[in-house]
Amino acid sequence: MRTRRFAPPPAGAQWTAFRPAPTMHLPWLQPGDPFPDPSQAWDEQQPAPGLLAAGGALDVDTLQRAYARGIFPWFSDGQPILWWSTDPRMVLYTAEFRLHRSLRKTLAKFAADPRCEIRFDHDFQGVIRACATSERPGQSGTWIVPAMVKQKYGRIVNIASIAGKEGNPNAAHYSASKAGLIALTKSLGKELAAHDITVNAVTPAAAKTAIFDQMTEQHINFMLSKIPKNRFVLVEELAAMVAWLASEDCSFSTGAVFDISGGRATY
Repeated sequence: MRTRRFAPPPAGAQWTAFRPAPTMHLPWLQPGDPFPDPSQAWDEQQPAPGLLAAGGALDVDTLQRAYARGIFPWFSDGQPILWWSTDPRMVLYTAEFRLHRSLRKTLAKFAADPRCEIRFDHDFQGVIRACATSERPGQSGTWIVPAMVKQKYGRIVNIASIAGKEGNPNAAHYSASKAGLIALTKSLGKELAAHDITVNAVTPAAAKTAIFDQMTEQHINFMLSKIPKNRFVLVEELAAMVAWLASEDCSFSTGAVFDISGGRATY
């Protein structure tokens, strides 16, 4: 492992994004090198918080070692492989996870179907290998689409939100990301239409799930007041719509946004 030094620009030079600290050091990995401890990632005082190292390889072994320590690759064309470990990060404590009653019933019904099975930690290397080796010509898109193009059939359903249409107060980042997902759906729908691959999105209003336990009664009432049907969407209702969009029956609708907001949507 080598360390590269980054010095400040000459006097008068212009920076378009950020101005770095006077001197920064970034570990440069050779294939097979161990990763630095995630605690050594750049902090908020440096231009790219969370950046841990550069270089190395994207083979299965390296990715397994990275993901096992909460490290992930993210870089653009023309850049070396950049490895990140951001802080703070979301941690899900499984012992404290609460499964909503309706979802529990849905899962039980699913598990009872002999055609279905629930797996976890299954062929992780195979998934990474497929992601790393199956590319769209000229771009680094998802590995799922080429397989669908090859078989001349596919159904993609994106879960967006009514927030992507209307925007929610105090949730600009969430609303913007869902609006982006809607635009992605429309673009992919046009791109893949000739291959009998449909791409649609659903924009539900709030559903009364375990996340409501984190909300105040005032906020819950505010959300409910915006829904003309005067109730929240049921998970089963959303699942039924998604099931149809993923079926062969949905053969002509693509690039579309399906409302399931109880009348809240204005367009």
